[in-house]
Amino acid sequence: HHFAGVKEKIRVVIHRPLMGEPKTAKIARDGDEFYLCLTIALDSKSIPTAPKKPKNTTGLDFGIKDHIVDDQNNTYNFPKDERLEKKITKLQQKLCLQTQGSNNWKKTKAALNKLHRHQTRIHNDQIHNFTSKVTNEFDGIAYEDYKPSQIVKKTQDDPKLYNKQKQAINRKALAGGIHKIKSQIDYKSQLRGVVAVAVDPAYTTQECSCCGFVNTELSNNLEIREWDCPECGAHHSRDQNAAQNIKKAAFG
Repeated sequence: HHFAGVKEKIRVVIHRPLMGEPKTAKIARDGDEFYLCLTIALDSKSIPTAPKKPKNTTGLDFGIKDHIVDDQNNTYNFPKDERLEKKITKLQQKLCLQTQGSNNWKKTKAALNKLHRHQTRIHNDQIHNFTSKVTNEFDGIAYEDYKPSQIVKKTQDDPKLYNKQKQAINRKALAGGIHKIKSQIDYKSQLRGVVAVAVDPAYTTQECSCCGFVNTELSNNLEIREWDCPECGAHHSRDQNAAQNIKKAAFG
């Protein structure tokens, strides 16, 4: 393919066939590696039409105990590789003891950047596998329109949590890659003819998914993981109940 402003041929490794016609190209550098970023025009006829009333639907809650819980109580987590994390910590300590700008410092810095890239790729691959799975399995996906900053604020305002608990919850929320998950679900749904709906998280945790009773105790206590509805007697897992309410809000 030929691109405007590029006279010489560029040799690239393409891992999967291109879906459409390449229009623009941009060279991006990550450490000592280079990437070719392509903008591709898709033929609208090749994109499936999303159903007006999805039949096979799911609700997704961004949990605290687990990164994602669906309405069937399936849990999904995207943990960082602990072995790599230990190596990264050792190199960071080594870097602090070296003279900034020296040859040894530059070598350690390059090795550290390489480990960070590897860790990020593993994490991104986990998220891509999950978003591909749900957009292939369902024709309707409802997810909690939460931002990591909201979870951080929620934990900071909870008087019943210790500081260490708050830090652990915040790390968990930020590590889950909420923004990446939401954006991937959106664009993969568009490509596969799936209905994706972002649902306002207000009261999705507190409401009983069976009868609608609002359990206000849940709003100020993140440690309550399970509860029984005093109105209808239904037993709930906190995050699964939220996922069921998210699904109900989007698809009825």
